[in-house]
Amino acid sequence: MYICRNCQKSFTFARIVFTDAIDSPGVRKKVMLCPFCDSSDFYEKKGGYCRCCGTKISLPGREYCSSTCQRAGEKLWERQRQRTIARLTDPILNAVAEVDAYNQRTGQKLSYGQYFALKGAGHI
Repeated sequence: MYICRNCQKSFTFARIVFTDAIDSPGVRKKVMLCPFCDSSDFYEKKGGYCRCCGTKISLPGREYCSSTCQRAGEKLWERQRQRTIARLTDPILNAVAEVDAYNQRTGQKLSYGQYFALKGAGHI
C-alpha cells in the first residue's frame, strides 16, 4: 500500500508512465505516479491492519490477518455489494432520484405525487 504525500490518499498500485530520459536520448524511463493526483511524491506503507478484525499486520500488502478473517471479510463485502446493487436498482429510489434531479434542474419544489401527475399528463 502506498500513501501520497501530496493528496494524502492511499492506493495499492501506482500509475506507471514511460518518459524519455533527459540524460540519455532514446532511452525510456519508468515513472511511478499517484493515480489520484499524478504526484511522484509517495511512500510505501509498511504493514497495516486487518480489514475484518483490526489486528495489526506486520507483512506489507496483506489485507487480512488470517484465512478466517479473509472469509468473513469477503462475506461482508459481498453482502455490502448486494445491498448497493439492490439500492441502485430499486424502482422507488430511482423515481425519487428522478424527482429530486428535476426539482434541482428547474428550481421547483414538486412532491413525488405532483411530479408524476404532471409527467403522466404530458406536462413534463
